[in-house]
Amino acid sequence: MLHHYHKLQTRNHNHKKKKKSDFLRILYHLYFTGILRNDKISVMEYFKLQIGCLAVVFFIIFIYLREVGVNRNRKNYSLFTAIYISAIVMIFFDGATAYTVNHLESVNKTLNLVFHLCFYVSIETMIFLMFLYVLSITEGIPPKTWQKVLISLPFAVSIVLCFFLTDDIVFIQGSISNYSSDGSASTCYLIVVLYFILTFITFFHRWKFIEKRKRMTIFVYMTVSIVVLVVQYCLPEILITSIVPVIFVLGIYLNHEEPSVKKLMEFNH
Repeated sequence: MLHHYHKLQTRNHNHKKKKKSDFLRILYHLYFTGILRNDKISVMEYFKLQIGCLAVVFFIIFIYLREVGVNRNRKNYSLFTAIYISAIVMIFFDGATAYTVNHLESVNKTLNLVFHLCFYVSIETMIFLMFLYVLSITEGIPPKTWQKVLISLPFAVSIVLCFFLTDDIVFIQGSISNYSSDGSASTCYLIVVLYFILTFITFFHRWKFIEKRKRMTIFVYMTVSIVVLVVQYCLPEILITSIVPVIFVLGIYLNHEEPSVKKLMEFNH
C-alpha cells in the first residue's frame, strides 16, 4: 500500500516536471523566433496604445448600455451609438495598419491597402460624426434635405476619392516605424481639416448659447484632437491617432451623454 502511494507521488511529480519542461520549451521556442526577445519588436509592440484605447472605450460602452437599458430611452442615443461604433472601428484599424505597415514583407500588399483604406474612411467618419454632434447640440441638424446633402457632400466625395486613390498610397520606412502617405492619406487629411474648420465655425458662432459644461467639453476635445493630429502629421512615425476617438467619446459621455446627467437636465427643463 505504501509502495503504491509512493509510486503515485513519483508519477505525479514526473507529470508536473514534464508539463514544466513543455512550458519552458515553448518559451524557448518563442524566444528564438523573436517574439520574446528585446532585439525584435513583438506583435504587441505595434498596437499597445490601441489596445489600451479599446479597453477605455469598451468600459464606457458597458456603463452606457447598462444605463440605457435602465432608462429605456434609446432614441436620444442614436448619434452617440454611431460615434461609439465609429470609434471602435477606427481604433481597430489603427492597430491593424500599425502592424501591417511594419510587416511589408510578410503582409499581402492588397490586404495592407484594404486595411489602410478602412482606416482612412473610419477617420473621416469619426470627424464627420464629431461635426454632426457639435451641430446637433448647438444649432441642430438642418431639417431640410438639401441642407443635409450640402453638409454631407464633402464627406461623401472624400469616401469616393479614398477608394479611387487607394493604389496611390505609399508606404515609407521610418527609423522608428513605417507609415503611409499620399493617395487616400492626403484626401483624409484634407477632409479632416475641412470638417474641423466647419466645427470651429459652428462652435464659436453659437458660443453664447451653449451651456458652459458642454462648451468646455467641446473646446477641450477639439483642442486635444488638433494637437494630436498636428503632431501625427509632423511626426508620422509615432502613430497616436487612436487618442482622438477616446478623448471624444470619454468627454461627451462624462459631460453630456452620461444618462443620469441627461435625466437631470431633462427634469430641470
